[in-house]
Amino acid sequence: MLDNVNEFDIVIDELHKSDALKQIILIGSWTLHVYQSKYSEIESDSLTTSDIDFSIQRAFAEEKISLPSIKDSLRKLGYKSYPKGGPPEGQIFKPDISHGENKLSIEFLCTSGRWIKQPYLVKGFSVIATH
Repeated sequence: MLDNVNEFDIVIDELHKSDALKQIILIGSWTLHVYQSKYSEIESDSLTTSDIDFSIQRAFAEEKISLPSIKDSLRKLGYKSYPKGGPPEGQIFKPDISHGENKLSIEFLCTSGRWIKQPYLVKGFSVIATH
C-alpha cells in the first residue's frame, strides 16, 4: 500500500504543478487518504483502490486548460492512455510497461447532460472524460 500512496502523492503533485487540480475534483476512495494527511484522527486503515478517479465539472467549458496538459503530465510520470469501453471509447491511463514501479490507473469522469452525451474530449486537458 505504501508504494501506492507514494505513487498517488506523485500524481497529485504533478497535476498541481500544471494547475489542473484547480479544475478537477478527486473522487473515490483516495479522498480519504487526503483527509488523513490533513486530519490524523481519521482512521488510517481504510481501503484504497488501484485506480484514481477525478471528476471534471462542466467538462465542455472552453476555459478548462492545464499547462502542460493532463495527458502530457501523466505521460511524463510513465502513464499511457488506453481506450476504455465503447464505442464511442473512453480513456484510462495505466502505467506504461517500461515504468514497472507504477501500479495505479487513472480515470476522468464527467456528468452526462445537455452538452455531454458520450465520452467527451476535454481539449484543454487532452483527456477523454466518461460518465
